Amino acid sequence: MRSPDLNSTNKEKEPALLSESLFKQVNRHDALAAGIFNPHRLLYRCLSILFVIHIFILAFSDVAMPFSSRHYQKKISCLLKQLQNDPGNGKICNTIGFYFYKMGNHQMAIQYYLKAIDLAPRYPLSYNNLGVIYLRADQYKRAKHYFHKAVELDPHYIKAVCNLGVTCFKMKNYSGAMKWYKIAQGIDLEYVNKRKEHFLKK
Repeated sequence: MRSPDLNSTNKEKEPALLSESLFKQVNRHDALAAGIFNPHRLLYRCLSILFVIHIFILAFSDVAMPFSSRHYQKKISCLLKQLQNDPGNGKICNTIGFYFYKMGNHQMAIQYYLKAIDLAPRYPLSYNNLGVIYLRADQYKRAKHYFHKAVELDPHYIKAVCNLGVTCFKMKNYSGAMKWYKIAQGIDLEYVNKRKEHFLKK
């Protein structure tokens, strides 16, 4: 019967024993020289890990962002470049404000609508768009003011006329709401009926 090879067994265990004794016996200076506890290498590895984590965070943030927001951000970037070449264009400012509004950034939307009004005071869309923000914020007096300005500039501007009717209704001015409702019917009956159906479905 063959006896166990004790020498071979000891040899197999040697690497583990040596690795354990290495950390116990060598001093810190020798370890640094060997590159085992090299602080520069450790720092590099930590920074590499943080960089990868950062990239993944950015990637997931971009994926998590709604498509519409990314879409509007790209449009805003393009329009801002156009505005640099044509800084007096109020219509561009109005469109930028509209995209900020669609993204839910009402503060920036108001800023660009006001800039649009300053640059193009005869452009009714900016007044109506600004009125919509105040209407949704339940600031009915401000909303009514801007809707009135839009209608003064364009009496057939159906959206502003309808918005005036809605604002009057919200303010419990039912006679005023009926007045603007009838005016809207006279301008575009089909549009009024579509809006009425839209509200009834909600």
